[in-house]
Amino acid sequence: MLTRMLVYLSIVAAISVISVTSSLADSAPYSARRLIENVIEKLNPIVEQGHAYFEDDPERLYENVSDLLETFFDFDAFARGVMGRHFSSSSSLQRANFSTILQRSLVQTFTDGLINFGRYSVNVLSSTPLKEQSKEQSEEQSTRAKVTMQVTSDTNARHEMTYSLVLDENALWRVRNLVFDGVNIGLSFRSQFYNETLNSAGNIEDVINNWKINIDQ
Repeated sequence: MLTRMLVYLSIVAAISVISVTSSLADSAPYSARRLIENVIEKLNPIVEQGHAYFEDDPERLYENVSDLLETFFDFDAFARGVMGRHFSSSSSLQRANFSTILQRSLVQTFTDGLINFGRYSVNVLSSTPLKEQSKEQSEEQSTRAKVTMQVTSDTNARHEMTYSLVLDENALWRVRNLVFDGVNIGLSFRSQFYNETLNSAGNIEDVINNWKINIDQ
């Protein structure tokens, strides 16, 4: 399941991260739904450019994707959620290291999936503000939102990805978690981290240094 998830997640991630560097991101408040809708059309050039040099220089694309992702995806918050109960017992250095390692493993998996993926189409299905608010308040005034997208392959296979986003102090939407076809990715990775901690007799350092995304779940 996670193999398919990471392929489709790579597409959605590549779509989303570009928006932060565009002038549209300077328009605050800016809804999570409109943010994603306005950058879908920018995906194809990135894919095409990546195909041109990925075989000879994959690190170049990994770096480009990582630079974009970190402006949109809150890796620190995501890593904190993955560590779960072990976050409080970890050191600040361990937390920073895990965030970096998690980001690198995600980026490489995303990028590989993106390069190997065929033709596809992406549709934004819904966007839901999550903050308790009056009927007069709009999504732009909320601080949390969920955006659901559907990815359809050239073989008509369809999958849904739901982003959980939070509006940060700079009025920019940042991803905190994802759900793929009903599976909560943050919770899946947290379960992996917990199980690996048990297997390593509670040695968090070993879990962090040996972290690899378990795509066989």
